Amino acid sequence: MVAMEFVLLLLRVLSMVMVMEVILSWVVPNAEAFPRNITHALTEPLCRPLRALISPESLGGLDVSPMLVIVGLSGVGHLIRTLMVNGF
Repeated sequence: MVAMEFVLLLLRVLSMVMVMEVILSWVVPNAEAFPRNITHALTEPLCRPLRALISPESLGGLDVSPMLVIVGLSGVGHLIRTLMVNGF
């Protein structure tokens, strides 16, 4: 039970880091500048595969990969909470 709660916490933190990365990308365009270098390093491995499937160029430059990652993390969190309530 404690391990699942820890995973839920990690999912929430990762979702918050993803939102921070989106906001920082508007303010600090350089991904190598502090503090964006930290958020970019944590979120890029999750966004890159989705960006390969849905190219931002095909959507007029709109990168929807962070939104899809947040939805996916939320779905995984919901699944874990359901398993915690109903048991395995």
